[in-house]
Amino acid sequence: MKTPSDRSQDQYWHSSHGLAVRKRRPTPRVRDGIAQAVILAAACFLSQPVYAQGEGFKGFPEMPPLLHSGKDARGAQWALARDGYLENSGNNFIKRAQQLKINGNDFRAEKVFGSEEKKHWVVVYETSALKARRDIYFDAERGGVRYVDSFHNISDKPAKTQIAYQTSLRSPWLNLYTTQGNVFDERLGSRDTGVFLRMPEDRENQGLLFLVCGERSNHKPGIETQNRADQLQMNFTLSLEPGQTQSIAYWIAQKAVTDASEIKTLTASFYRQQLFTNAVLPPELRATVVNFNFADADGIDIDPRSADLLVAINELTERLEILRTGQDILWVAPESQLSGDFGGKPLKAVSRFGDFEIAPSEIAAIQGGGGRGRQHKLFLRDGSVLQCELEAEELRLSGSEGWDLELDVSQIEYLLGRVSKDDGQIGEATNLFVQLHSGDVWGVEVSDEMVLDFMAPWGPFQVPMTGIVSMTYTKSPSPRYHVVLRDGSEITAFLVDRPLSFSASLPGTFEISAGEISGMWTAIGEIPKREEEIREIDDLSDVKFPACLLKGGNLIAGHLANEVLHVVTGATVTPLKTDEIVAMLRTYEEESELLPVFEIELTGGDVLVGTLREDTLRVETEHFAWSVPVPHFLSLHVPPEKP
Repeated sequence: MKTPSDRSQDQYWHSSHGLAVRKRRPTPRVRDGIAQAVILAAACFLSQPVYAQGEGFKGFPEMPPLLHSGKDARGAQWALARDGYLENSGNNFIKRAQQLKINGNDFRAEKVFGSEEKKHWVVVYETSALKARRDIYFDAERGGVRYVDSFHNISDKPAKTQIAYQTSLRSPWLNLYTTQGNVFDERLGSRDTGVFLRMPEDRENQGLLFLVCGERSNHKPGIETQNRADQLQMNFTLSLEPGQTQSIAYWIAQKAVTDASEIKTLTASFYRQQLFTNAVLPPELRATVVNFNFADADGIDIDPRSADLLVAINELTERLEILRTGQDILWVAPESQLSGDFGGKPLKAVSRFGDFEIAPSEIAAIQGGGGRGRQHKLFLRDGSVLQCELEAEELRLSGSEGWDLELDVSQIEYLLGRVSKDDGQIGEATNLFVQLHSGDVWGVEVSDEMVLDFMAPWGPFQVPMTGIVSMTYTKSPSPRYHVVLRDGSEITAFLVDRPLSFSASLPGTFEISAGEISGMWTAIGEIPKREEEIREIDDLSDVKFPACLLKGGNLIAGHLANEVLHVVTGATVTPLKTDEIVAMLRTYEEESELLPVFEIELTGGDVLVGTLREDTLRVETEHFAWSVPVPHFLSLHVPPEKP
C-alpha cells in the first residue's frame, strides 16, 4: 500500500509536471511483479506532456550552450550552462559552480525545457537505472538561483546513489564561513544551513552563498576542500527504493559582504524558520526533498518581508533554539517538545492597554506562566506582542496519534503556533513598529509631523518618525540608542523623554513616555540590529552618498558647510574651498589628539596632507547642523556624480 509520500512522488513524476523524454526500448524480460510495476510507472511518466499548458514552458529543438546569461539586480553576472551548472561568463571568480556528478559520472543534459520569461528551466538526464532532472529558477531581484535536483529509481532494485556537487574558482577565496558567520571547520554545525565563500575585495561581487540544508536535516552534506582554497565539493548519499524519488534543494546567491555577521542576513532572504521563501516550489516537488524538513509546512514560499516583521518571535525561537514548523509546538524544555494541533475558545488578555479577546488562529506564540508566576506574553501574527495576564478556557493540543492535552497557560512554558501565510500580515496603515522595555510591541501609523528628539555629543536633533529605519537600545558603554535613518545616517544618541501618542489596530490610540521605548523598526521588512550586532563604522569607501564620519562610528549623511578650510603643511597655509574636496581622511600618523592630521583629496586628483587651522567643522544634514570639534572628525566622502 502506498504512503502519502509515495503518492506525492507519483504525482510529481507522472502528472502534468512530468517531462516527456524519448521512449525506451521494451524490456525483453520481466523478472517479477516489482519490475513490471516499475516499467508501467516509467511508461506512464514517458507519455506525459512537458508541462501544463499555459505555463510558458517549451522544449529546445537544439541544445543551447547556455540556458541563461545576464545580470541580477545587484549587477552580479550569471551564466547557466545547459547541464545546469554555473559557469564563467563575464564573472571574474567563478569557473564552474555546482557541477553535478551521479555515482562519479557527469550529469549530461539530454533534453531541456524552460521559459526565459519566467527564468525557469528543467534539464533531463537518464541512465539505465536512474532518471535525473534539474529544476532551476533564477531570482534576479534577490541575486540567487534555486535548484531542485531530483533522482528517480527506475530499476527493480534498491539503489544507493552518490551525489556530488563540484565548484571550482578562478582564484582562491579569502575566507570560508558557515551561514552562522563562523569560520568553516570540516563540517557544518547544528544550526548551519550551508557555507559562504568570501572572495578578496578586488573581486567583483566578492562572495558566493551555498544554502544546502535545513538546520535539523538528516541529509547535511559532507563538504570537502581538498586542502585548496579554490575548489569545493559537497557530497550527499541517497537510498532509493524501486520507483522512489528523492530530491535535493538548494540556493546559490552572489553578494559582497564586509562582515561575517551579514551572512546570516543574506541567508534569511532565501530561507527562514524552515521555509524556502518565494522559491517557486510546487507542492508535489517539495514533498520529495530530503535535505530540508518542510514537507508539511503550510507557509512555504511566504514573502520574506512578512517573516522579518515577526521580530520578537524570531528572537524568541532563536533563543530557544527551536524552529516554528507546519504544526503547533508545546515547548517544555530544550530536549522536550510536543507537536500537534492547538485550538480552543478565544483567550482574554488583560493588559495596561486594555482587555482584548484573541482567537487561537491569530496567535503566533504564547509565553506562559511556567508554573512560577511569570507574566504572560502573547505574540500575534501581525508582529504585535502583548505583555498581559491571560485567561483561557478549553485550550487543547491534540496529536495525530490520538492524544489530547488540556493546556493551563499559568503552567506552560511556551506554545509556538505553526507557520502561516497570515504571519506578518499587517494593517494597511501600519508603517512602524514600536517596542517597549516591558516587551510590548505595536505596529503603529506615524506621519511626518510625529517626531523624536535626541541629544548627541555635538548637539540636539529632531527626526520625524517616518525618517527612522530602526532604533536599538544599547547598554554599553552607557544606555543610549543606535539610530538608523532613511537618509543613510547611523547615529548613537540619547532619546529625550516626553509623552508620545500612537494609534494601532488592536489597542487603538494609546499614550506612552519616550523613555519606555526600547526599539523601533520600519514595517517594510528592515531587520533591526541587536546590540551585539552593531559594529562601529570606520570606513566610508562603500557609501554611495556624501557623508561624514565622526567619533564613535557616527555616520552622518551630510556635507561640510564651511566655505573654506585652511590646511597647514609645515609653514604653509593653503585655503581650500570645501566644494572642491572629494575625500578627507584622518591619517593617525605623527599627530596629537588635539591636532589631527588629514589627507585631503581634491576634484582634480591633487592631494594635500596637513592639519587644519579651524577649531570646528560645520556638518549639515537634512535634519540638523552641528559644529563638530576637529579632533572628533574622522573622514569625509563625496562619491562622484553619476553621468
